[in-house]
Amino acid sequence: MPRGGHIVIEVRDDGRGLDVARIKAKAVEKGLATAEGLASMPDHRAFDFIFEAGFSTAQQVTAVSGRGVGMDVVRRNIEKIGGTVEVQSTRGVGSTFRIKIPLTLAIMSALIVGVRGQAFAIPQIGVLELVRIADGNRRLVENVTGALFYRLRDQLLPLVRLDGVLGLPAAAEVEGSIVVCQLGASRFGLIVDAIYDTHEIVVKPVGRMVKAIRVYAGTSILGDGRVILILDIPGIAQAAEVLDRGEGMHMAEDGSSQGEKDVGASLLLFEAGVEAPRAVPLSLVSRLEEFALKDLEWADGRWVVQYREALLPVIPGSDHIDMRARYPRPVIVFSIGGQGMGLAVDAIKDIVHERI
Repeated sequence: MPRGGHIVIEVRDDGRGLDVARIKAKAVEKGLATAEGLASMPDHRAFDFIFEAGFSTAQQVTAVSGRGVGMDVVRRNIEKIGGTVEVQSTRGVGSTFRIKIPLTLAIMSALIVGVRGQAFAIPQIGVLELVRIADGNRRLVENVTGALFYRLRDQLLPLVRLDGVLGLPAAAEVEGSIVVCQLGASRFGLIVDAIYDTHEIVVKPVGRMVKAIRVYAGTSILGDGRVILILDIPGIAQAAEVLDRGEGMHMAEDGSSQGEKDVGASLLLFEAGVEAPRAVPLSLVSRLEEFALKDLEWADGRWVVQYREALLPVIPGSDHIDMRARYPRPVIVFSIGGQGMGLAVDAIKDIVHERI
């Protein structure tokens, strides 16, 4: 079944389940863990030992079992394509093997750009237009309190130097081309050295070693055999903190940016314990949810809820909120830097665009 950008395959049986005691004893025998370490190890962690090469709890070797080969190959090949495999088992009830495989073989149209002699791919779905920086329009690039902008049809477009985001040596002058990107209702420009061509490319996920680097969305191989990294436009915008820069920035008649005088932003209004409304920038909000009282749990000194296969911390929106009252409880979900957090409120009121 598709789930969150992955294909999830579940294989279940109603057999005897895995014998945790025998698995832990075998792990100690093979030197994979110590008895002291296994004493506090939860069962689901102990199940991972069955994926070790040469690991088996069979009493004797037969043609089909006892050699400890097979499961290690399964996990190795699943991880090779960016997937994971999990085991759940209950003694005397049965076992479930859950395989999560990313939707890897997606074909997309990409713009190939060059930065400091290296080539990168930008998904064309988010590209609006290309602007060449030349002598005739170089004056339209402005530095506003340390941030770069480009006057594009009477609007200040926030700029991001791609070499800086990628940690490459920066050029002394702003030159090359601007790739104007659309992200939701916002736009910004990526400064690149060169624009080469467009290609239809096959997308493969990045490996585990670089998955945490949010500026890359995947990899591909071009027709000439070159391996190329695919840039993640939302990740670049987040890393450069560029969208907050461009909110409400328009050119006034005197040539200055109205954003310097009158910055506006979309705000989510809510009530939390008191009658006075409160607000958060809508750009920071990931989702709006409602949770029943039975869904919230008190663990390790804080409220948490099982949310999208992970534990989501939930923080009261004010000291006046009674977390055990008013259910279903509205929760504003934020996602920042790959970490999630929920803000428990009394009511979601409105979305407005106001000066800050």
